[in-house]
Amino acid sequence: MEIRNGEQLELERTAAESIKKQVEVVLEEKDKVIFGIVGGRSVKGVFEQLNDQSIPWEKVHIFMVDERLLPKDDLDTNIQVAKEALLTKLVEDGQLPKENVHEVDYTQGQEQESVDAYLKEFQVFGGQYDIVLLSSGEDGHVGSLFPNSEGIKEEKETFVLVENAPKPPATRMSASKGLIRKANMGIILFFGDGKKDAFEKFKDENVSVIACPVKLSRGIENLYVLGTS
Repeated sequence: MEIRNGEQLELERTAAESIKKQVEVVLEEKDKVIFGIVGGRSVKGVFEQLNDQSIPWEKVHIFMVDERLLPKDDLDTNIQVAKEALLTKLVEDGQLPKENVHEVDYTQGQEQESVDAYLKEFQVFGGQYDIVLLSSGEDGHVGSLFPNSEGIKEEKETFVLVENAPKPPATRMSASKGLIRKANMGIILFFGDGKKDAFEKFKDENVSVIACPVKLSRGIENLYVLGTS
């Protein structure tokens, strides 16, 4: 079991409460909410906190911001973190329709086709995240957009195929910087000692988005930056 300090627990609660409030704001104007998520240890606590929030999950659609291109049943897919901490229970309890969880349907040998199919599915639901929950990597990557990679240079609002990620697996898909920036509200997490350097680069006006991709989140209109000291 991962042990988190009180500061991080409080920030996770703040993130969950902010997501709930944004869901309410979106539903004042639309009949559904597009919630973009990532995987990783940093976001797990936020998912756990969301269990305690009164959210009309039947109106929320979950889309990935990035995903490892692996079979759906592979336990190393990014969505597994959310499933274990939140989604599976919501579906089993009847709060969240199973069809509201939009997983990447990956077929080996058809990497680009799998990414293109996910983009089409996303576009059917409006092609824009209402909320994105993001986490910075120690190297400043966000989603699967890594420093100085081809993916972070993509200007279109799309999903990109990542074929040479510096962390395994090498093949992934990721929302582009334009697609992430288009979100109505975002939360970016800098949790843990290993993220301090990334946070300093995030604040440094002299560091480019190409060198520190997490800086792209500064383009989100309503952004919450949460980090532990």
